[in-house]
Amino acid sequence: MKKLLLTLSMSVCALGVFAQADHYGDVKFKGNRDNVLSVNGDNTANKPMLVIGEQESYGIGFKWNSHLNLDIVEFDSKNFFSTTSPTKLGHFGVRSKNFYWANNIGVGTETPEHNIHVKTETGPNAEVRVQRSSAFTKIGSFNLGGYMGATNENGQLTVNIRGYGKSYFNAGNVGIGVQDPSYTLEVHSKETTSEIRAAKNSTYAKMGAHGGGGFLGATDVDGDLTVNIRGYGDSYFTAGRVGIGTTTPDALLAVNGTIHCTDIETNGQVHCEEVLVDTNVDQVPDYVFEEDYDLRSLEETKSYIQANKHLPEVPSAVEMSENGMNLTEMNLLLLKKIEELTLHVISINEENQKLKSRLEHLESK
Repeated sequence: MKKLLLTLSMSVCALGVFAQADHYGDVKFKGNRDNVLSVNGDNTANKPMLVIGEQESYGIGFKWNSHLNLDIVEFDSKNFFSTTSPTKLGHFGVRSKNFYWANNIGVGTETPEHNIHVKTETGPNAEVRVQRSSAFTKIGSFNLGGYMGATNENGQLTVNIRGYGKSYFNAGNVGIGVQDPSYTLEVHSKETTSEIRAAKNSTYAKMGAHGGGGFLGATDVDGDLTVNIRGYGDSYFTAGRVGIGTTTPDALLAVNGTIHCTDIETNGQVHCEEVLVDTNVDQVPDYVFEEDYDLRSLEETKSYIQANKHLPEVPSAVEMSENGMNLTEMNLLLLKKIEELTLHVISINEENQKLKSRLEHLESK
């Protein structure tokens, strides 16, 4: 019994001496049951419970704070075991299962250059994945380039954005500048213009919306806008011929079908099968056949032609060259002249019939 007490006393003394002295080499502690090492410290100050490093020079400490949270802190000669708050490197919430690290974290690399830096030299790709059940989101890098992807609830990849090859979205509508897109691709902007542009070198094609309406446009090789279709203001084509219903236009405007309009003016060539122009009743010169119509006499017409070198009411050659020719107005004006000419022909025919009757009467005597 005396030997046992003596042995215990010597062991306690040895531990006390060991705790107060510097020791070098391997030190091993074996605790009871599942505990390999159990350290209990004073948490009333900024002192750590366990320090790994060179004493009073530099080290990493593990320190409990309130609510079972473990802080990983950095110590140097200024705050090593002092009352000065140490620099916090990381934090682990025992109960909340939350982890925090102040600097970059490397996976597969000892020198991380970013918040989370994943690198592999042997596998096919380096990837970070966030997953719940069968759905996941991933970002990574392949030997051909980087990629990002997301799946639906069945684990099918519906969003795939890659720096190589093809990318796609088939999960639903895509919004840029809008959180609840109503269309396959919907773009909103707080600026004056919201625009989608496809460009190569100095050429581009665009579509968008302005405060006044929507627009489409395309440029030539010099970057000059040659096609401009707008829902407001004027639209124009200056790139070449335009074909409607044909892929081989042979005029500035070639229509393989009927043109239906209310008016038509041209300063170039239009090639089509038929033109259908809407007119009002008042525009059609049937009033020429009314009894009270003041028909210009042939003598008056002759005098006008001799003085002006063109028909009355018809624009002169100079006026047409300067102002162009409205085909609707011109066709109706020509119709009016034909109707007036018809009245003159009818009048002349009536006079001829009278002369013929008189001649026949004279010859019968």
